[in-house]
Amino acid sequence: MARRNKEQDILDRLLDSLSIRGILLHPATLLVLTTCMVMAVAIFLWEREHDTIASRAEFRLTPENIRVTPPPAWAKDDLKALVLNESSESNVPSILDAELVPKTAEVMRKVGYVERINRIKKSKSGLDIELEYRQPVANVLLNERTMRQWPAANRGKQVLLPVDRFGVVMPEALNAEAYLPWIAILYPQDFGNLTTWADWPDQRIQDAASISGQFSKTGRAMGIGLIMTNRDPSQSTQAEIPFELWPSSPKQVGTVIVWGNAPGKEVEGEVSAAKKLQLLDAFVLQYGPLNNQQPRRKIDIRTGTPEMVSPAKTASKLDDIISDLK
Repeated sequence: MARRNKEQDILDRLLDSLSIRGILLHPATLLVLTTCMVMAVAIFLWEREHDTIASRAEFRLTPENIRVTPPPAWAKDDLKALVLNESSESNVPSILDAELVPKTAEVMRKVGYVERINRIKKSKSGLDIELEYRQPVANVLLNERTMRQWPAANRGKQVLLPVDRFGVVMPEALNAEAYLPWIAILYPQDFGNLTTWADWPDQRIQDAASISGQFSKTGRAMGIGLIMTNRDPSQSTQAEIPFELWPSSPKQVGTVIVWGNAPGKEVEGEVSAAKKLQLLDAFVLQYGPLNNQQPRRKIDIRTGTPEMVSPAKTASKLDDIISDLK
């Protein structure tokens, strides 16, 4: 009986505490109400004084307190100016702008040569923008041999269009910036619709660019001058027809490397791009650059075990392309 009375006393106290007076005067309720009032006052004051505070010198966003990854030397845009122009709020670019980071990200996404945004962070000291930029890794060769409808006025001439490792078209002027391998394929598709910073829709070019990206800094020392394939332009997924690496002096002596497929697209029995690079490095270290090796030979590295193969006759059109190279 005593235990039951004790339980009843506890229940009565709980019910008493649930009265309106008890709820209103409960410490937790008072804490919540006080917090809400403070927040409401802060929001009111911020909305009223925001422009005045944001325009103060210590909060103003200027070129001096914007830190951005140095762009390539050939890039013409002033990235800091773009951020200031697009991030301005009431004509007062401010670090206190709540939308500063997403606005800046949107601006950077519109810059063609920005490959990836690694980080955008604002602090009382300014705005930090960490970016990765596109770099040309190869030139797509366009001439009367590779194109079906080459203008008669341009016969005997050729165009080299730089692409990055994803096959994105870069400004033509960059084809002379540095040594770049050439990509030679028959009839590059959708050339007429291309614009700078657009993805080249021909999968063969994207794959060749991905391969070239594997040795973008070492290709010259290796003597690689040409990436080519006999894949049919209308059947760009013919994995059994490999990409080949040709020496930079294809009309002279040199070794041709049967590379295979693009990185990440290897078929069963084909080693990874990393393994192929190891084999290629070891091969060049032992025998020298591909364009200096004698006699002419062809080495297949697709399986991970270099194997000499007989130089199969390429399509006549590609023979013409190779014979035209200087």
